[in-house]
Amino acid sequence: MNEYVHKVIALYTSDSASSSPENFHRWLVEPSFEAAKADALRRLWDQSPNVSEEETAAALASLKLKSQFMPRPRRRAVRIWRYAAAVALCVSLAAGYIFTHRAPAAPVFAEYFSGGGLSETVQLPDGSTLQTNSATLIVYPVDFGKSTRTLYLSGEANFKVVKNRALPFVVKSKYTEVEALGTEFTVASYAEDRDVKVTLISGRIKVEATDNQTDFILDQSGEQFVYNKQEKQYAISQVDLHDATAWQRGELVFRGMTVPDILTVLERRYDVSFQYNFSSVNDDRFNFYFKKETSLADIMEIINTVAGRFDYAITNQQINN
Repeated sequence: MNEYVHKVIALYTSDSASSSPENFHRWLVEPSFEAAKADALRRLWDQSPNVSEEETAAALASLKLKSQFMPRPRRRAVRIWRYAAAVALCVSLAAGYIFTHRAPAAPVFAEYFSGGGLSETVQLPDGSTLQTNSATLIVYPVDFGKSTRTLYLSGEANFKVVKNRALPFVVKSKYTEVEALGTEFTVASYAEDRDVKVTLISGRIKVEATDNQTDFILDQSGEQFVYNKQEKQYAISQVDLHDATAWQRGELVFRGMTVPDILTVLERRYDVSFQYNFSSVNDDRFNFYFKKETSLADIMEIINTVAGRFDYAITNQQINN
C-alpha cells in the first residue's frame, strides 16, 4: 500500500505546480479536480499488477454495497470507474490525512462474501449466526455488538439473532430495513431480482420500506414481506416455511416462477452463466422441487421436459452438482 501511496503522490506532483500537504488534500477531495484525479488513478491502475476477476468482482460488490448505505458527503464524489482498487486507495489516503489532523476516526468494517454456488454459516461478534446463500455479501462494523448491531446485505441470508433488547439487531438492504430483538428470519435482496423478500421464521420483526419509511410488523411464523422493485408495491402473505428455507438445506424449490427467473436462481446456485434468447420463452409459470444432490444436467432436462419450449446445451462438462 505504501508503494501505491507514493505513486499517487508522484502522479499528483507531476500534474500540479504545488505539492504541499494542504494542496494535496484539496486536490484529493475537491470535485473541481475530478478529471485530474481520474486520469491519475487510471494511470496508477495501468502501472499496478493485474487483479484476478474473482477478487475484482468481490471488491466491486463490496464497493457498490457500501455506497448504498454509508453517509454521503454533500460534495460530489469522485467518479467510480470499473476498478475498485484505485478508488479504495483514494479513500484510504483521504482517511489518512483526516486522521493526522485529529478528526474523528471513520468506522472500520468487516466483510464476508460467499461466491457463486456456496452457502456458508458465519458467527457474528455478538454471538448471532447467519447462513448466506450463493453470491451474498455481508458488511458489518468490527465492533458489532458493542455500540451497534447494524449490518448490510446484498444477496440472501438467514439470521438467528441473540437477544439484546438494549441493542436492536438491524439488517439493511437497498430497499428494506429489518429490525429484530431476538428472532430468526431470512432476507433476500439480490440486485438482479425483481422482488425483495423478508420471511419471519420465529419471533417478531419490524420491516421498514426505505423509499417511503413505512413500517410493517411481522409477528406470525411464516409471514413474508415482499417488495416489488419495478412496481414499488408491497405485500404481506403467509408462505410455506419448508419451501422458504429450502436453500438452507441445499434444496431448490420454485413456486409459480417463469423460466428466466428459474435460470437466474440456477446461475447463483451452480455458479454458471446462461445464454439464451428471451423471445424463446414466455411468462408461463412453473413449480419444481429438486433435492440437494440433483445435478444441473438433470434439472435442465426436467425443466425442458415440462416447459418444452427451448433447446439447450451444457458446454462446461465439469458441472456435476
